[in-house]
Amino acid sequence: MKISVKISGPRWVHAEFSEGGREVAVEGSCLSDAIADLLQATRLMVSGSQDTSCRWQNEPGETRLSFHREVDRVRIQVATYDSSFSRSDDRSGVVAFEGSESVHRTGVMVKQQFDRILYELGEGGYLRIWGRPFPSEELKRLADALDVCE
Repeated sequence: MKISVKISGPRWVHAEFSEGGREVAVEGSCLSDAIADLLQATRLMVSGSQDTSCRWQNEPGETRLSFHREVDRVRIQVATYDSSFSRSDDRSGVVAFEGSESVHRTGVMVKQQFDRILYELGEGGYLRIWGRPFPSEELKRLADALDVCE
């Protein structure tokens, strides 16, 4: 499986998930801190949580990225909803993608994407484009969790 994340424009984040010829691209706005939320959900999953997720607001609509840990593997599900800040339960969304990867590899992929974003933009550039400070502390927590997970 492959995960890529980039800031696609002022206050928008773009992510792609692919595996075995299947892929999905999703966008999230800064209505919520989609980027920090993805880092946190990934860190919690790497740290042992069985089910974590984050919500990306699409203006209109919502994308939920769910991580379901099964021992040393994680199943990632990307589901879409018609309304932003949807109160619908997870089962009512349209599943756009499902893939599976090792827990450690998933954490490494996500960390590498945010290391690259920080390298390319710097903290000042990130703040200007995304409108929020770079989640350095959450990235460090993910790195620490990966060290333990190895």
